[in-house]
Amino acid sequence: MKSRGRTIALGLAVSRITRAFTPLAIVLTLSVTSTTTFSRLPSVSASAYTHLFPGFIGK
Repeated sequence: MKSRGRTIALGLAVSRITRAFTPLAIVLTLSVTSTTTFSRLPSVSASAYTHLFPGFIGK
């Protein structure tokens, strides 16, 4: 019965740690996603514009 009590205590500790780090993980994921998205957007839009206006490139 002692091992069951330890397992429950360990589960509570893990759930507390998970609750504490979940907002941090969400913020980190959002910041990384937004950073990679914004860093890729200018290159994608520039390549799209070069295909749309081939005459302006090279002048």
